[in-house]
Amino acid sequence: PAYPDYMQKSDRLSYESTGVLGTLFDNVTSSKLAKSSAIRRKRITLDKDLLYAGYENYVEEARNLKHNYDEELLDIMSWYDIRREGEALTGNITKLGRIVRRRRIGDVRIEIRKQTRELIKKYRKEFHKGLSRGLSPVALA
Repeated sequence: PAYPDYMQKSDRLSYESTGVLGTLFDNVTSSKLAKSSAIRRKRITLDKDLLYAGYENYVEEARNLKHNYDEELLDIMSWYDIRREGEALTGNITKLGRIVRRRRIGDVRIEIRKQTRELIKKYRKEFHKGLSRGLSPVALA
């Protein structure tokens, strides 16, 4: 038997409920996703022991790269209806989204891991390219 999605039975076949409980569930979960995105955007404090001379010249570029990375990761998460960043990065999805339910979960996990690895590789390359443009490896005291 198929269960409504609000029952969150990830090991069972489910369908998107259009009833009152299903609508309420969808509104609450989309609200939680928006809040979790806002939480992720909290200001990050820098560890002074990890700073290099001249780092100030790269802070804005690094923030822009991080913002772009976050946006692309959220696009992947949104496409597969994934609620947690860790699930997207590992492929270990606790609740299957609508798109995922129509396909084999193993194939979807492989696809998600591939997309997130490519995303990380892309932004790591951009980060290192920025570093190679002259950041001095002399640590600040």
